[in-house]
Amino acid sequence: PVGNPVVGDVDGHYEVNRQTRTLEWQLPIIDASNKQGSLEFNIAGDDVNVFFPVGVSFISEKLVCDID
Repeated sequence: PVGNPVVGDVDGHYEVNRQTRTLEWQLPIIDASNKQGSLEFNIAGDDVNVFFPVGVSFISEKLVCDID
């Protein structure tokens, strides 16, 4: 990609990290009332392969199952 992305609609917030050449998108809360989110952006480029691999990570303040 060339240049910065032009972000349209976004749930949560995003940051462009120029050093790592990444677009970092964060949803602060994912729960029963906020099950999904979306981010729409445009960026110049000829090769779709420059967008891969895609990295996804999650952090939770409590465990999914009740374990001590």
